[in-house]
Amino acid sequence: MNKSSEQNRIQREQRKTAVAAVLALILLMAAALVWHYRDRFSRDRLVTVVQTLSGSEYEGSEAFTYDSGSNQIFARCGEGLAIATGSGFELLDGDGLPVAGKITGLESPAVTTGDDRAVFYSIGSSTLYVADMDGTVSSLEADGPVISADLSDSGHLTVVCETSGYRAAVCVYDSALFLSYRWSSASAWVSDARVSPDGRRLAVLSYTAEGSEVRLFLLSRDELINTFSVSGKVLFRLHWFSGSALCCFDSSEVLFFSSSGQWTGTYGFGDLYLTDLCTDASGFVCLALSPYLSGSSGTLVTLNASGDELGTAAYDSELLSLTAYGSEVAELCSDGLTLRSSSLNEKAHTSDTAGFRRVYLRARGEALLVGPTSAEVFRF
Repeated sequence: MNKSSEQNRIQREQRKTAVAAVLALILLMAAALVWHYRDRFSRDRLVTVVQTLSGSEYEGSEAFTYDSGSNQIFARCGEGLAIATGSGFELLDGDGLPVAGKITGLESPAVTTGDDRAVFYSIGSSTLYVADMDGTVSSLEADGPVISADLSDSGHLTVVCETSGYRAAVCVYDSALFLSYRWSSASAWVSDARVSPDGRRLAVLSYTAEGSEVRLFLLSRDELINTFSVSGKVLFRLHWFSGSALCCFDSSEVLFFSSSGQWTGTYGFGDLYLTDLCTDASGFVCLALSPYLSGSSGTLVTLNASGDELGTAAYDSELLSLTAYGSEVAELCSDGLTLRSSSLNEKAHTSDTAGFRRVYLRARGEALLVGPTSAEVFRF
């Protein structure tokens, strides 16, 4: 072998050795990264892109994962998800990554959410935990055991709680969690209270032995605008529309009121049972009405702020979850997921939803399908 050939052989061996060293270094770095970010690369967090009906697909991004826990409840928080259980709470961002959480006893967990904030509490306890998408968690002590709480589109937190000497107290906190308004009820039990989307009015729903009462307050003037009484009925929920009209629900009808508290209409259910409902602040509510208490089949109805029907649609299997966002409604049934317009015209459907129990709509034509230990983003 001549000198030139020997030099070429040595150079080839040197190149092989250098390449092997680089590959080893890359593998070592990759192993370190996988170990450092092992929670993000776990099998439970990986989602396979799956083609479904109507050209829909699962996003090829990280799945939302969380502990199951007892008494588990969910709520959409912006593009993310809030989860509360008997042992604590967790807030996940729009990519499914945890941003805030706490291990704490929540015997009867409840949550109310906005676009970038979630408030967790246990019904009957006086402590509320406020978690923001920036990772901040703070606590708020109510005047007594909490009955209900609501986080409005204007950023106001309204807390209904038991208090000494009264049936209940209604406390309104601003976005910085400073108390801005307080009203105490001497004669009626308060079940729900909510601030309007523009932050100007407070609606309080209460009941006595004679029936239910709706009170409207103007927050800037500490002034009672109007009181409306409904004899012989126990209303259980308030909803504000974006134009500051509002409605109240009971088991047999929906009552509609103007921003000044004037009754404007009623939508009755006839012989049907109200098995589920969802609301959208932009202008409608959606009801699931069924001839069966089980809700195994029935009719969806959307109503505008005046109580007029926008549309109807039948469903023929068990309704698991109903949600509204923007101008759309999504229904998750035992046989699949359907996306509808506010007039309930079908826009898309897929049957590939086994194992999921809840659905929440997000922006950009996406839905968040939620199961006991994980959720997945679904793109229509």
